[in-house]
Amino acid sequence: MKHVATRLRVLLLALSACASAVAAQTAPPAAPPALAPPSLTPPPLAPPPDVAFGAYQRGEYPIAMREAKRRVIENPRTRRRWR
Repeated sequence: MKHVATRLRVLLLALSACASAVAAQTAPPAAPPALAPPSLTPPPLAPPPDVAFGAYQRGEYPIAMREAKRRVIENPRTRRRWR
């Protein structure tokens, strides 16, 4: 009878260890973090595209020259100084 009681205790101990391991694995997932409220400010505007450079890249050289000249006439500070 003593061996049966010992085996029963070992079996119960093993089952309780397995049950706690299974319970730890099946815990509910954590709640997702709260999202910040959306920003009410609009995103910053991107700089305007460089039309002259785009025309030059496409091989439209007269259009590129016209756009580059128009830009220099509108704002002389954008002109680069060649040395």
